[in-house]
Amino acid sequence: MHWCPPTVPPFEFEEVVDGLQSVGCQRVLVVDDGSGEEWAEQFERVAIRQGVSVLRHPENLGKGAAIRTGISGLISNMPDLVGVVTLDADGQHSPDDAVRVCAALSAAPESLILGTRNFDHRTPVPWRSRFGNALTRRLFRFAYGNGVEDTQTGLRGLPRSFLSTALRISSNRYDYELDMLIRAAAESRSIVNLPIETIYIEGNRSSHFNPILDSLRIYFSLFRFSLSSMSAVALDFIVFYAVLLLTGNIAASLAAGRVLATTVNFTLNRAFVFRYRKQFVVTLAKYLTLVVVLAFLSYLLILAMSTHLGIPAYVAKVVAEGMLF
Repeated sequence: MHWCPPTVPPFEFEEVVDGLQSVGCQRVLVVDDGSGEEWAEQFERVAIRQGVSVLRHPENLGKGAAIRTGISGLISNMPDLVGVVTLDADGQHSPDDAVRVCAALSAAPESLILGTRNFDHRTPVPWRSRFGNALTRRLFRFAYGNGVEDTQTGLRGLPRSFLSTALRISSNRYDYELDMLIRAAAESRSIVNLPIETIYIEGNRSSHFNPILDSLRIYFSLFRFSLSSMSAVALDFIVFYAVLLLTGNIAASLAAGRVLATTVNFTLNRAFVFRYRKQFVVTLAKYLTLVVVLAFLSYLLILAMSTHLGIPAYVAKVVAEGMLF
């Protein structure tokens, strides 16, 4: 499956289909994301090829919407598929690498396969792409602790069991790909980094990535979790300190702060961060189990520091929560 943004150069687009068929891809689905009448003839030529299907958006909806459309189309026509391999239509993904991603997905059908480009100084990569990917990669690792080598690669192998998750991601633009990684991390899904050829045509001139707007969307996706966590931490500390002043009881103060912070954090994470709507009872039970365990450990640490080291309880809380974070 591959995605055609509006005004993509037609020779590149048809060459991608040629390349995929030349390496043995028997089923190729193309999503025309509102390219308009200007490119209608090129899409018609591709649509009549054996093994090629074309799905169209009447207007440009964005890369995330196009990927969801493609996944839905494939599931409808091939309900027993092992997974889906996605790639962009700008000629910057090698057909041979697409086959390698497909083989990796077949070998590890529950893993998310990422075609990982090389961004070291020896590779001719546009400065904005090198810097943006390096920054996003490091921030992603800091926020989610996952070994992802290329956060924005469009060449991916999506396992069958992950497709329903991919369809529930509501992002429509380039932030969709990062939200996909966030959801995979939330599911503790194995992620395989598969090195691929790094291709940038004419300094990435054909890219429709907006350095300002799309970067803001991506970094907002990255920090949704951190914002939710920091909000809960602030609320927890304020309530803890207030109750401690009134009662002098560490356990009661910790419980009051944690109950309010837990309610806020769970609600934000479910509706705002991961946008997860299903299995409410199961998700809440797992979340509360984690909260209780961490709260118990926090209580022991605060009690030990305040009792044996003479550290004020509100300072001990900051230290304890920082250690457990």
